[in-house]
Amino acid sequence: MPVPDLRDPRPAYEQIADDLRAAIKEGRLQPGDRLPTEREHAGRYGVAVATYRQALSVLREQGWLATQKRHGTVVLRPEATPSPEFMELSQRLDQIERHVSHLAQQIAHLSENPAPNGAQLGDRLSQMEAEIARLGGQIDDMADRTAS
Repeated sequence: MPVPDLRDPRPAYEQIADDLRAAIKEGRLQPGDRLPTEREHAGRYGVAVATYRQALSVLREQGWLATQKRHGTVVLRPEATPSPEFMELSQRLDQIERHVSHLAQQIAHLSENPAPNGAQLGDRLSQMEAEIARLGGQIDDMADRTAS
């Protein structure tokens, strides 16, 4: 049965999370295995990257996966429980990723639909870029804390 199954009333990300969880339980994915890139794996499932990221977020919260900047997403041992600090950092990273995605959408919208006053548009884009840079710094800080 293909995943996601359009006949299944559950959201696609839940179906994908179930499929990946089953692959781990059945041994098709082993602890330490690195998952393909988000874009590649989303393409395999035929869903948007954002939908695939939701599935990864569910599995990270449940302790099945860990995502580390510059190292990708790896399979954890199902019986291994991530530390509370790791879970907090993972949740914060998910929030930051959602915020960055929202800002990117706003930038794209403003680029396609410029305001009558170009100076206002430039100011707003500068604010968004500064916010993205600030969030990037937070991600780097969290990656450094996780690595240590």
